[in-house]
Amino acid sequence: GEVAALEGGFPRFDVGQHTDVIALCPKAEGAMLLLRSMNPQVLALDELTAPEDVAAVCAAANCGVSILATAHARSVEELRRRAIYAPMLEQHVFARTIALRRAGDGTRRLELEELEC
Repeated sequence: GEVAALEGGFPRFDVGQHTDVIALCPKAEGAMLLLRSMNPQVLALDELTAPEDVAAVCAAANCGVSILATAHARSVEELRRRAIYAPMLEQHVFARTIALRRAGDGTRRLELEELEC
């Protein structure tokens, strides 16, 4: 709901005509529900924080679903050191990462990193 800015059950952001948004449901449960019933091409999940989230992401990726996900870390190496995120990186769930960084003048910049497959 946060990514789509749900209000009254309807997205306030234009997320596309063929996009379904699930809210008020644990990420892992929602991901598995979508995987079993909707045949998604892409799953987008904000702030992966629980082992169940990671297990659902890995299951979806193993079914051929592309994953777009967010997590808080300073670097890919920091993600690798965290036990919760390591399985996704070890299984090569992601082809690349994008880091948001704040420059000295306060502006934000994006850093793209290709990951080994």
